[in-house]
Amino acid sequence: MLSLAICTLSMFGGAASGEMPNLVDRQLVEYFGNAVAASKDGQPQKALAMLTLLLLPAGTGLSVDYSGLDSKTAEVFRAGVLRGIGLWQDALGSEMPITLASRTARPDIVLKFTDKVTGADCRCKGEIRSKRWIQWSDQVHYQQFSATITVCKYADSRLMTESEIAHIVAHELGHALGLGDVAETGNIMGPLEISNPYAKINPSEIEAVKSFRRLVKDQLAQIERR
Repeated sequence: MLSLAICTLSMFGGAASGEMPNLVDRQLVEYFGNAVAASKDGQPQKALAMLTLLLLPAGTGLSVDYSGLDSKTAEVFRAGVLRGIGLWQDALGSEMPITLASRTARPDIVLKFTDKVTGADCRCKGEIRSKRWIQWSDQVHYQQFSATITVCKYADSRLMTESEIAHIVAHELGHALGLGDVAETGNIMGPLEISNPYAKINPSEIEAVKSFRRLVKDQLAQIERR
């Protein structure tokens, strides 16, 4: 299980072809390396399953649980969630694998709101816990991705704003897409600045995700051609 969190910063008032982008999370870089090693060790089906999970299956569904929120708060948070998802949809277009799940579909990702992110200090306002499951034989492979995104309802003693929710949601989806945390503000993968959220995606982050996905797809194609 991979667990990643976003923390707050309190305030007053690209990669060349074939290179691993620096912004990719180190744990996923290691996972990619293990997939490449599996292919070289004569386990192509295992490698294919692992690489497919790094891309996330197309149509990976996200469901949002608004239970426990009053109607006014739910309206604000829903707008923030849609904005956060939309940031990545606008950035990646057809390359965005995550979509809102229909009410009848079983979601791959569940997003829920909480008073406090469990096990985190007071600065942490969001977290994603993801699982990647694979099974393979000499001829076939299977894979499954699931995740839970937890978003804190409160910024200090007040409820989160739409822009703060959008930043947190886009940040956690950035983790799902392969990015790691950065220390600098002015990045969606940077810390949340209370009352001044970035709530947009830095072009370098967009290029990192696109480059990472190209790298994974190139590796998939190499294995499939053998």
